[in-house]
Amino acid sequence: MVLSSRPARTARSPGDVAPRPGPRPVRRWGWGRRLLLAGLVVAGAWVAAGVVALLAARGDIDAGVEALEAARDRLSPAALVEGEGLEELRAARRDFERARERVRSPLVGPLRVLPVVGRQVRSVDALTAAAADVVAAGERAVEDAEALLEDPPGDGAGRVRLAGEMVDITARAEEQLGGVDLGPADALIAPLADARDRFADKLEEVRSSLADARDVAAGIHAFVQGPTRYLVLAANNAEMRAGSGMFLSAGVLTVEDGGFELGEMVPTQFLQLPEGEVSISGDLADRWGWLHPSEEWRNLNATPRFEVSAALARDMWEARTGEVVDGVMAVDPLAFEALLAAEGPVEVDGRVVGADDVVEYLLHGQYVEAAPTLEGIQARRDRQSDIARAAIAMLDEGGWEPAVLVEELRATAQGRHILAWSPHAEQQRAWEAAGISGEMEPESLMLSVLSLAGNKLDRFLAVEPTLRVDPAADGSDVTVEVRLRNVTPEGEPQYVAGPHPDGTFGEGVYFGAVTLYAPGSATDLRIDGVEQGVVAGPDGPSRVLAGLVALARGEERAVTVRFRVPEGVDSIRIEPSARWPALTWGFRDEAWTDWTARTVRW
Repeated sequence: MVLSSRPARTARSPGDVAPRPGPRPVRRWGWGRRLLLAGLVVAGAWVAAGVVALLAARGDIDAGVEALEAARDRLSPAALVEGEGLEELRAARRDFERARERVRSPLVGPLRVLPVVGRQVRSVDALTAAAADVVAAGERAVEDAEALLEDPPGDGAGRVRLAGEMVDITARAEEQLGGVDLGPADALIAPLADARDRFADKLEEVRSSLADARDVAAGIHAFVQGPTRYLVLAANNAEMRAGSGMFLSAGVLTVEDGGFELGEMVPTQFLQLPEGEVSISGDLADRWGWLHPSEEWRNLNATPRFEVSAALARDMWEARTGEVVDGVMAVDPLAFEALLAAEGPVEVDGRVVGADDVVEYLLHGQYVEAAPTLEGIQARRDRQSDIARAAIAMLDEGGWEPAVLVEELRATAQGRHILAWSPHAEQQRAWEAAGISGEMEPESLMLSVLSLAGNKLDRFLAVEPTLRVDPAADGSDVTVEVRLRNVTPEGEPQYVAGPHPDGTFGEGVYFGAVTLYAPGSATDLRIDGVEQGVVAGPDGPSRVLAGLVALARGEERAVTVRFRVPEGVDSIRIEPSARWPALTWGFRDEAWTDWTARTVRW
């Protein structure tokens, strides 16, 4: 018998079959569950639509950035006085009010309570509201300025009043922008975060522009209220220095209660000082001491740093005359062109001079007319001073439109044809904000050719610079190639073409120093194509290199300056030279004249 450990089966009859499970019961949803599902679908669609609307609102913010750019331009010192751009600002404000209504619509508004999406909604709402507020503030400022200028001031008291009210207008607008709220910045989706960052950058630029406008208004108010005395240096672009013409005459401008009076303009050659009476030090002495700028006024602006030349001029004037001045201004014939364009022509010694011919006359015509004698030279200088005094007298008489005068002077000032400096902080802030302080920046580059032969040939020296940038292992190699051509025509009088009575260069010869101011970070500076290097080293925030050239009539020359900028430097600001005609620069496929500063990037 075999034993098994398996349990015995229970015997079943043939009809004993296990029952099969029946169909599962259908679970039916109640109305509550159905409503919940529908609600979830609707909520999801609602949230999705809201997110789509938010992403679409990025376009509103992009437009807001553009509107802020326009607001910044319209709130600049000159634009406020011109009172232009009001319709553009009004249109931008309407656009942003519509954008804000979209964000606050029933579709999007309730999303504010959601933890993630709500932050995006609040951010877009704040940004569109901020854009509308900024543009509205600009609109109000331009409206106020426009209303103020409807009745131009006809006398000194009116000019003081106008300047004071411009201070109030800019202060109100600045206060309004100070309370602008950009909303939450954390945990934003990438497109909104990027748009918000750009918006914040532009808003800061708008505030900066408005602060500049306030500083200009406050400084000019103090300047015209006076009493203020400024030393005026008349620059001549027929003999160039760095960033300005040579200072050939000087006089004092007195401003009080909005009135202007320019005293006698004295030829600077009669103002020379003995050696050591006024001392210089630092970069000016180290780089340009060989030109004796503290003795010879015509060599004052060998450096383009006007704050240095102007401070030295103030000290020299006090040492020479005993008079203390509140600041220094430099103006050249293109500044007179701007004044006469706003005021109208002046008559001097029976000759009518206007905006259309004053530059040509002061740079060339007066020299052709003058006899090459001491008496002729003195008569010519008196005539130049008379034009300056006549223009200032017309400025004092009034009858000109402030907006027209500002527009004419703005373009001129951008090319360094008007420069101003003051030791008084409020006025100096105004000149800096207006862009006429003549300061060099660490990233500035300026090309100058300093006339050293005593003739008037700079207008006949063609100067054509080309910039090239090549990548290097530890930065970029920068090359400035300068093509020089002496195109002096035959038949020019000795006063123009030389030779100077005390000079060593023949008729029609241009002799000068090709001078390049490079960014302060530049290294390995070198110059080729010159007879002799004369200057190398730091000058304020810049590095300077200069070499001498002599070109006979019809001669051409290529001068090349090279330097290296370190890794991370990818732009240079090319400053205007104040030459006339203006220089034409080339960089890659671009070309431009240096009427104003220009930043190039690579």
